[in-house]
Amino acid sequence: MRWGDRATVGRQREHETALGDDDMKIAALVPPEPPPAMGASYRFTAPNLPTTPKIARDFVAVLLRTANLSRLVEPARVCTSEVVTNAHWHGRTPLITLDVTLGRWSTTVLVRDNNPNELPLLVPADRYARDEHGRGLLLVDSLAADWNVRILGEHAKAVYFTLIDHEGSAAA
Repeated sequence: MRWGDRATVGRQREHETALGDDDMKIAALVPPEPPPAMGASYRFTAPNLPTTPKIARDFVAVLLRTANLSRLVEPARVCTSEVVTNAHWHGRTPLITLDVTLGRWSTTVLVRDNNPNELPLLVPADRYARDEHGRGLLLVDSLAADWNVRILGEHAKAVYFTLIDHEGSAAA
């Protein structure tokens, strides 16, 4: 994944309103509102270490298996690994926080770090023909029903993605 200065990213291409410093302190402590019709939310905070992406993807996998969303486990592991790895390399933050919201047929994973000035950029695959880096968001974009970046004030950002179990929702 390539990183750049504040740019429009994600599928929705929405601009988030920057919060004031006092609001930022509150936003950092309060989990984001779950999307409509979603269920339980879980939070995981870990130190920014090279092992954090593996621990985070295993955490998400356990939640999904427990919630009977087994079809989403592998795509969630890949997307979580990519987004948390990017937070580890580019976030420049002591802690990485995941908020996972489980629904009946979907899950949303939001990953926070403290570097709103470097945003992930989705670039065409042909730009990385020989490069070993820069493909993470392409994977997220191909697997997730939605993904985007939210600026959380002057000192944080969150990258999130949503996965939907289309087969499970059709069976109901």
